[in-house]
Amino acid sequence: MAKPTNRELMAAIREHLDVEALLAAHPDITEADLEAFWTRHKVRPRQPAIRQAQDLFDPPQGDPPGGALKLLARCDGAARGNPGPAAIGAVLEDAEGDVLQEISERIGRATNNVAEYRAVIAAVERALLLGCTDLTLLLDSQLLVHQLRGTYRVKAPHLRPLCDRALALLARLGHWTVRHVPREQNRAADRLANLALDGRQP
Repeated sequence: MAKPTNRELMAAIREHLDVEALLAAHPDITEADLEAFWTRHKVRPRQPAIRQAQDLFDPPQGDPPGGALKLLARCDGAARGNPGPAAIGAVLEDAEGDVLQEISERIGRATNNVAEYRAVIAAVERALLLGCTDLTLLLDSQLLVHQLRGTYRVKAPHLRPLCDRALALLARLGHWTVRHVPREQNRAADRLANLALDGRQP
């Protein structure tokens, strides 16, 4: 069987953004092919596929007019019961600390981790709509921080699509980072999530 070309590998990675899904959909591609591809392009091979592909396929094209828009997003999810009624909260701030957007939404029945991921996804979507090119995520969930960084595998099947979605959105930014903060430093996002659970508007 002929080895896939460099272009075919890139197309497959773009299509799936997840190594396991890629290998399942393309029997002609092996893990050895991917390892060789990452080595050729000097990319760390243990990162999730979307992170590996980010610099290869979507390099920053320079700052937008007026310079890069750097934002900070504080994100949190809440579930009363695990699973139970759940909601998300997020605060987007500019470089001066001024609040640009607040997100406070119920998401139905979910677990805490699902709510946390949904909060991240909503915050990144809103940041992209605002024209953000450089985003810092602040989360009080160490699990999500490590999974988004690629230092932990996403073992729970129901969380994999959410992690992939978050990483796909983050890949559209010129630069992003995620940091863990203590819960007390994330009270604004937690408050918004709980307001939504209570049926109140911020």
